[in-house]
Amino acid sequence: MGRSPELWTVYGLLRGWLLAPERLPAEERRAAHQAAGDYLERVNKEDREGELGLGWVACLLEARAQYLAAGALEPARRVTDNICGAYLRRGLYGEIERLNVELLERERRPETMSWIARAHLERADYKAARRHYEAALPLQQEIGDRAGEAATWHNLATIDLNEGAYGPAREKFATSLRIKQEIGDRAGEAATFYQLGMLAWQQRKAAAGMRLVALCYLIDREIGHGDAESDFRQLAGLAEALNYTQDQLDAMLQEVAMAYKRDRGAELVRQGA
Repeated sequence: MGRSPELWTVYGLLRGWLLAPERLPAEERRAAHQAAGDYLERVNKEDREGELGLGWVACLLEARAQYLAAGALEPARRVTDNICGAYLRRGLYGEIERLNVELLERERRPETMSWIARAHLERADYKAARRHYEAALPLQQEIGDRAGEAATWHNLATIDLNEGAYGPAREKFATSLRIKQEIGDRAGEAATFYQLGMLAWQQRKAAAGMRLVALCYLIDREIGHGDAESDFRQLAGLAEALNYTQDQLDAMLQEVAMAYKRDRGAELVRQGA
């Protein structure tokens, strides 16, 4: 869709008048709200919200309100996801919860439950986070959302890890890893290898843990992931703690790469268990 030459808004006092029930039937009123949401979302994509005197989050919040007024829940969830991504970076976890509770009251969706769970997880409210993740999981399985299911298993494992339940954490990470490998989620696969490595390290299986972290680094480096540099710093710190020389570190990386080619890291995971 091409860039419009000018942007227009309706004068505030006219909006209620234009949308009054005696002026627009319910179906046309919903269509007007839908069109307004589409318009605001397009303005945001074109990076032109400043021409309306809005920041991009405010623009999406207004688009969301229009979609909700239209009863258009799918685009409302899409816009909410974008807003929550920004709120997550700013630590506005209460706002993430509020926006998604509002959506959940209209429709039970696993994506919405996962955002609420994430808001609780970030605030270390593990009981509430677990409850919402566990509620999302069967819905993800029912609709075949494999990526969402893998993420939920990973997050449930993270809760177990934070609570010191290492055995259940390892089992859930392994389930998440299996799904990620099945669907080809290389970045997610790397992240789970990292968590399994740090779990093994915490349980005094230092060498096995370091190899799993090394595998995370090798995958992220191969796919050009932005975490590859920080992965290597972590790996170098673990190697230093074990008094590895550079030659030993290089040899270990080669061994890990060969092990992954053989069985996609299955033996390395067993060694860390």
